[in-house]
Amino acid sequence: SDRQAVALVPLAGNTADELTTHLLAGAATLEAGLGEARITIGVSSVTNGPATLSGLIEEARHARTLAELGEGRVSAITGADVSSHRSLIAAIPGELRRSFRTRLLGPLEEYDAAHQTDLLETLETFLEESGAWAATADRLHVHVNTLRYRLKRIEELTGRSLTSLDERVDFLLALRMR
Repeated sequence: SDRQAVALVPLAGNTADELTTHLLAGAATLEAGLGEARITIGVSSVTNGPATLSGLIEEARHARTLAELGEGRVSAITGADVSSHRSLIAAIPGELRRSFRTRLLGPLEEYDAAHQTDLLETLETFLEESGAWAATADRLHVHVNTLRYRLKRIEELTGRSLTSLDERVDFLLALRMR
């Protein structure tokens, strides 16, 4: 069953990020005794008084749900992270996330496995570099023509165009859906 605890912690001048750092340090000391379990922590924004408390508790719950998507045995997310695309991804059921990722990136994963290529890494780097050809080629340590060939192959395998912002967003979201 889903076990969770809610704690109201007075910050006494600390920021939510500082609290998260302390919580992660404390949780890391427990990591050896976790067995197969994980610790996921959601931290809300700082409150200015009791009137906003229920909203902040809900924000912390959403942050914890988002932390469940994190890697590692201990994962923490702050309220500020809840306003990113990661919070939208966290709201999507796991099976739907996996299905979306497989439909979009499956052909690249299969091609990479069969041909010992790095098309998935190329795509991720290209998107991280905001579509900048030279910066992507530099990061991948390849010639721009090699990059051009790889991106064309990605488009052929997926049936998607990397010149379309909508399709780049789809690729980015699929890469984040683990």
